[in-house]
Amino acid sequence: TVNPDDEKEPFYDNLRMGNHLFLVPKMVVNLKKSAKSSDTPMGAFEFYIEGTNQDVLIESKDREVELRDLMYRTIEDFTFEQADSPEGKELMTEKLRKEVNMVLTQGKIRKVWLKTAIVKP
Repeated sequence: TVNPDDEKEPFYDNLRMGNHLFLVPKMVVNLKKSAKSSDTPMGAFEFYIEGTNQDVLIESKDREVELRDLMYRTIEDFTFEQADSPEGKELMTEKLRKEVNMVLTQGKIRKVWLKTAIVKP
């Protein structure tokens, strides 16, 4: 029996559940120029991808080249100001999660974390 007043334990953020993380190595990407940037703004990014299960990480590793290309194309749509702002970085990680989830077959990406972000105006 379960008492609804008892303290609940989160399902996905449970310490007993293993984290299914995959590090996407550094990518150097051209960004769209904007009012505050030069003619060739660039960014260097590293991401952690958290999957819902181990199978999605295996698929991500097997299809790493394809996923990195998809991530390059997605990041290229961001301007320098977006890539430099906290709100833009949050939008970037959410868009990356949605784009990668559209091509995966063995599970879903739960979260994309930004490990490193260096932008050059």
